Amino acid sequence: MKRAIILIVVLVTSAAVVALQTLAREWQYRALLSQGDAALRDDQTFGAIEAYSGAAAVRPDSMLARLRRGEAYARHGELEAAVKDFRAASNLDPTAIRPLEELAGAFYDMRRFGPAAETYHRAFQLDDRAGRLAYKWALASYRRGDVDEALAAVAQATHLPGATSESFHLLALCARDKGRAQEAERALRTAVELSPQAIGPREDLADLLGSRNRRAEQLDELRELARMDRGHVERWIEIAMAQARAGQTDAAILTLTNALKGAPDNDAVYLAMARIWLDVADATGDRVALDKGLEALRRVPPDTNETTSSTLTTYGRALLLSDQLDRAEEMLSRAVDRYPLDPAAFALLARIAERRGLPETAQESLVAYKALVSPSQVIPSLTISFAKP
Repeated sequence: MKRAIILIVVLVTSAAVVALQTLAREWQYRALLSQGDAALRDDQTFGAIEAYSGAAAVRPDSMLARLRRGEAYARHGELEAAVKDFRAASNLDPTAIRPLEELAGAFYDMRRFGPAAETYHRAFQLDDRAGRLAYKWALASYRRGDVDEALAAVAQATHLPGATSESFHLLALCARDKGRAQEAERALRTAVELSPQAIGPREDLADLLGSRNRRAEQLDELRELARMDRGHVERWIEIAMAQARAGQTDAAILTLTNALKGAPDNDAVYLAMARIWLDVADATGDRVALDKGLEALRRVPPDTNETTSSTLTTYGRALLLSDQLDRAEEMLSRAVDRYPLDPAAFALLARIAERRGLPETAQESLVAYKALVSPSQVIPSLTISFAKP
């Protein structure tokens, strides 16, 4: 009997000790999590990693400790370590969405867009009503170059409740890349409607309208962009160039003149003026327009290491129109050696070769020009044609 009583006492005592130890571990675990959270709020990533590591050691089966340590690693820039923790957290709780979303985000930040897309897709399969996951899946797919998968994913995002401007913007980019201009325009207009102050969708809408030769509507969008971004002189240059393409030369020059009031001596404005006047001189042979183009160019220094291919090309065009073929060829030869390259330099070199009676050289330059631009971007006034033998 005594032995039985002693055994019971021992068992009860052991159970109590185990319970106390378990409770103590739970308190220690929670304290370490709280310590890590506090450190992370203060952006003390080393302290957070240490505390979360302690929590993971106390509770090796804790998904939360791995997840939060992964977040601390990610914030500290140690993405490989973050990936390991996010993957471990997901393995500990395969039904949890957040570890997968964080894992995909880490892959995306590492520019590993394939794994990012696949992981976002897995997360979306756990919650197919989460539009943000569909959008992120689509964006990662788009960044890895899979437009078809991106289109399928973002189509789901735009049909879910609370669809965002970003989702419709991405839908437009996918549709544009697939050559579906009308669908792209509808999506861009929806993106603009959902977020009227967003710059990106409106910029892409203006570009799309311009590519479809809808100049008046493009100008409306460009003016709105300039109103939203008044300190950006490039906005006014875009408006002026669109006005010039629409045949509104006087309005274009006036726009640039007004831009100079806020940005006097701005090289880009004078360069735009020069291009507009040179377009007129090239199309009509107007010597006054050529002189105005040359006058504007005199305000733009051409001979520095920072001079762009586009600036050198504009100088070369002015010299060509002034019948200074040697200097024009020298300037344009320099232009084709600068990057980013202005393809028009090759078209102008073709014209010089043609005037010198070098048809083969002219043809080579013209082929190079057309290889660098899409058919819709070819500028007829810059190209030459060859009579068939």
